[in-house]
Amino acid sequence: MVAGVVVSLFCSAWAIEAGAPAALAIMGGYCTFVTSACLCAMLLLIQNRTDKKTQVSATSAPNYAAWCLVDTLRVSDAARLWCGIEPGCAASQESMAWAQAMLDAIKRGELSIRERTGINRPKIEHERANPGWHTEIARTDLKAWAQTHGHAPQFLRN
Repeated sequence: MVAGVVVSLFCSAWAIEAGAPAALAIMGGYCTFVTSACLCAMLLLIQNRTDKKTQVSATSAPNYAAWCLVDTLRVSDAARLWCGIEPGCAASQESMAWAQAMLDAIKRGELSIRERTGINRPKIEHERANPGWHTEIARTDLKAWAQTHGHAPQFLRN
């Protein structure tokens, strides 16, 4: 902000010295000052928002009672819940690793996907071959897959 004030004053004085009309030079300096003030305010707002997001995601634990009632989960949601992260919060390295494990299991045929109604057979086969973060998995299939590999994450316990 201080730099904006210095630049606006310097440029206004320089414009007047160079022979520009004083009113025009002062208006240019004012516009420069207001622009720098707006940029500083925006920077502070962005920093404040980023700090709040970090605090929320760090303290937000999943509501396991509610998630135990959900029958179909997306890979991204299941991976986050597996690691104790509420879906919608930022993913961790651990949750990304679990998501990759689930995606690979789907490709190998170890983990079934939930077929959505209204989608033709070629699209379903394409999703099986190329699953993504939004691919849906049935809770029962995910639980069976986890038990096969010796895992029992909290969100799959009933």
